[in-house]
Amino acid sequence: MGIAQSVWAERLVVTLNWFTQQFRDLVQYTFVPPEHGGPNFFNVAAADAEGIEAEVMLAIPLGVQLSGTY
Repeated sequence: MGIAQSVWAERLVVTLNWFTQQFRDLVQYTFVPPEHGGPNFFNVAAADAEGIEAEVMLAIPLGVQLSGTY
């Protein structure tokens, strides 16, 4: 879910996105050197992920856009 707002004659755009996810039976990978053998895939019973993404974009003359994302 997110929101975007443009201001200053649409030359400045601020975007915020937030997410929350729940995983069941997530298959994860881990590196195991060949000399150690063993499986390198394993099942994680449950995992949660949540966060926020933010972006700012500024349009300046001559068709140049500056943007930053966090």
